[in-house]
Amino acid sequence: MNKKELLRQQSNIAYNLFVGDDRVLLVDCGNCGATSFQHYCTPEGEISDNYVCPFCGFEGDPSDFPDHFYEGFEESAEFQDNKEFEIDPYCIYVTLHLMDCSSESFAQKACDIRWNIASEVYQKFIDSKYNVETKSEYDCIEEFLTHEPISYD
Repeated sequence: MNKKELLRQQSNIAYNLFVGDDRVLLVDCGNCGATSFQHYCTPEGEISDNYVCPFCGFEGDPSDFPDHFYEGFEESAEFQDNKEFEIDPYCIYVTLHLMDCSSESFAQKACDIRWNIASEVYQKFIDSKYNVETKSEYDCIEEFLTHEPISYD
């Protein structure tokens, strides 16, 4: 099974457990962040418009209590196999800073353009022979920028 299928399976399990006859949801409190169970329906069978956090006492409507297993959650960006989401922005910042220091013409470009170029350069660094665990990442990026031809356009 791939990641998306596993997440869809989690959603189905949650639906069967929590939204069966008792109509219970697993939610996070919008005030304190605690996770709790909340009844989706009132005892009369109507959709509940008020949840109460058992930890901090916060009362709010369902939009204040995000559900862990909403329909389609497996499609959300945090579960996509996209390398862009795997890169720590700080690493791009370090790359951008080192590029700024090594090229005055690069440092003069607009911020968003520099960020995009630094992101591409960092991705090339990740796949390069300079990305080793025996040195700090800063030193590795610096060595990569020193030895590899980089286009700043």
